Amino acid sequence: MKLVNKMNLIISGSITSGYGISAHVSRWDEVFRDQLSEKTFESVCMDGMTHESAFDILCRPECNGELLILYFGTRIGWPRIGKLFDKFLLFELKNSGYLDLSVFNSLRKGARMRRISKRITRILLKSLGILLRLYKPELPKDKVLQDLDLLLTIAAKNFNWVIYIQHHHLSTRRLRYESKKYEKYYSLLLSAVRSRPESNILLVEMPKDIFSAKFFLPDCVHYSDLGHNKFGSFLAKTVGPLIKKK
Repeated sequence: MKLVNKMNLIISGSITSGYGISAHVSRWDEVFRDQLSEKTFESVCMDGMTHESAFDILCRPECNGELLILYFGTRIGWPRIGKLFDKFLLFELKNSGYLDLSVFNSLRKGARMRRISKRITRILLKSLGILLRLYKPELPKDKVLQDLDLLLTIAAKNFNWVIYIQHHHLSTRRLRYESKKYEKYYSLLLSAVRSRPESNILLVEMPKDIFSAKFFLPDCVHYSDLGHNKFGSFLAKTVGPLIKKK
């Protein structure tokens, strides 16, 4: 069943970008490769990746091989207001005082207060967006399912094995509205993947014991140093049997 001289490919969102982790710490995909002693994986990481953008990558002639890992983040189903608000959030995500509590606690009182005021401003903007019905998922459910169907159809044809992962988040420090909106999309996506007729598509759900604050950054979405190691190790044990040694 194995294809000779073909690629093993990981396509993922910002969860693989290494936001907020220490410089010496390996990302989850690096931990995964190291534990499998498998260096032939290529990683493609896109901030805010959707099924449509992943589909564009898989349409390239060279995208076929043994194993494909699709790891989608919370962009699919998470409420958004618009590009201007996204830029404001991006500044916060790239701010080490926001992502790392030790950095935040080491700041002077005035600097900490400015960080807190920005966080409060963000919550107020979100709340206003909810009241005005502007803060909502970008794509309707029908569109999401249609894009998912197209993506998995071509993925199953081009690769011997397809691993689908849908990222989840900690509910702490997130608005209840955000969690409820995303949960509907999350459940819908998992159900759609489980119902696929192809035998070479495998749904991998995040381990329950990873949903602890120590495995996530303070944004409750991106992995911490420990989280990257935890998930990479988990995936290596789960997917390892599917990879045949050369």
